[in-house]
Amino acid sequence: MSNHAAKAQIHDLGYRRYEGERRPQSARWRVLVRNVLSTSWRGWWNMKVWVIGAAVTITVMAVLMYVMRNEFWENLTRFDAKVPRADGMLPRSFWFLSKFAFILTMTVCAQIIAKDLKTGAFEFYFSRPLRPIDYVLGKVVGAVIVIGLVLFVGPVLLSLFRLAIAKNSSQLSSLIWLVPKTVAAATIATLAYAVIPLAFSAMSSNRRYAIAAWAVFHLVISNIAVGIAANPKLNISALGAVNMTDSVLTVIYCIFDMHRTEGYSPPLWSAVTMLCVYFSAGFGIVYWRVSKAQRSGMGG
Repeated sequence: MSNHAAKAQIHDLGYRRYEGERRPQSARWRVLVRNVLSTSWRGWWNMKVWVIGAAVTITVMAVLMYVMRNEFWENLTRFDAKVPRADGMLPRSFWFLSKFAFILTMTVCAQIIAKDLKTGAFEFYFSRPLRPIDYVLGKVVGAVIVIGLVLFVGPVLLSLFRLAIAKNSSQLSSLIWLVPKTVAAATIATLAYAVIPLAFSAMSSNRRYAIAAWAVFHLVISNIAVGIAANPKLNISALGAVNMTDSVLTVIYCIFDMHRTEGYSPPLWSAVTMLCVYFSAGFGIVYWRVSKAQRSGMGG
């Protein structure tokens, strides 16, 4: 054996104990939340444009709200003129913002889980000590934050602006309840537009199929149900609650003690019942799909 071979060193390239940061089990879902937000914020057409559009809409509605608070406008309402009141802009804002929220469900929520199923990301997630509930919580919270930037932050800021332009302390005290009412309404709307598209995302490993299924349900099947429910001869008005947007708006207008004038409003009991069914089914479908992927050991 040569002297060079005798002096050769052997390097241990085998197992080394992990010495990095160890997160507690209860905090691992936050990693998935950050992943949802970071991937959603990339590019203009995923999220940025629609959030900016919602911000512009809120600004315009705030200007209209300021104009509607003057005495001339209030005098028109006293004479039963068909003009909107300043306070009525709050529930009405949800109808406009729901358009941006629906686009976000198409570009973000309806494909979050489908992407992981397609790419086999579950193999990576569950090769580490990550529970199905951690995955579901991370994806749901991430989707809620994305939708909440439109359906929660905007209306709440608008309600605070309404208090700021109150004419006196007496009017301010009468309007103070607008803020908690808006928070309740915005929470319901945000959960609906975040959870239900996630369920469609979990039904297929092809994100295009998941997006198409959600779009068909929301734009076609729901509107067909409304058309049937609006026929007085059939006497099945409760069927209109299948339309998620109409159910959400019906509940929101009830929270504000106002009557909805645009679109179809199903009976309140049917709207509340259908939203509870949607929430339960949404969480259930997502958890079932994730648990199945974990047991199978693969994402597909």
